[in-house]
Amino acid sequence: MKRPTTPVPIELRAAQRDIDRWRASNERRRRIPESFWQRATQLAQQHGINRVARAMRLSHEGLKARVESDSQPQEQPPTARFVELTTSKSPAAQMADQTGLTLRLHDGAKRWMQVSGADWHSAASVVCAFFGEVGR
Repeated sequence: MKRPTTPVPIELRAAQRDIDRWRASNERRRRIPESFWQRATQLAQQHGINRVARAMRLSHEGLKARVESDSQPQEQPPTARFVELTTSKSPAAQMADQTGLTLRLHDGAKRWMQVSGADWHSAASVVCAFFGEVGR
C-alpha cells in the first residue's frame, strides 16, 4: 500500500525552484553556493533533513553535517583577564612628555594610543575605559 504524500511547503518549493534554476544556468560539477546550503539548513531544521535533501537534490550526509554543526553551540573566545601595558618613548615624545601605549588583545590584535602628560595611573584608567572595565 502506498503512503499518502504530504504537500511540499511553499518555502521548500521555492528553494527547490531556485536551486534548479541555478543548476540549469551553471556547468556541472560546480560547487553549490553557500547561500543554498544555509537556506537548506534552515529548512531542514523546520521540515527534516531527508525531506529537504530529497526536494533540493542535495547530499543527505552533507546537509545532516551542516544541520548538526549549526545546532552545536559555538565556542566563545575567552575574555581578557589580563592586560599587558608596555610603553615606548621616543626622544621626541620624552621632550613633549607624551606616553605611547601598545595594547595587545588576547586574539592578537594590537591597539596603540598616545596619552599626553599621563602617568601610569591615569594611563591605566584610560585602558580600563577603553576595554569597558570601569566599575568592575
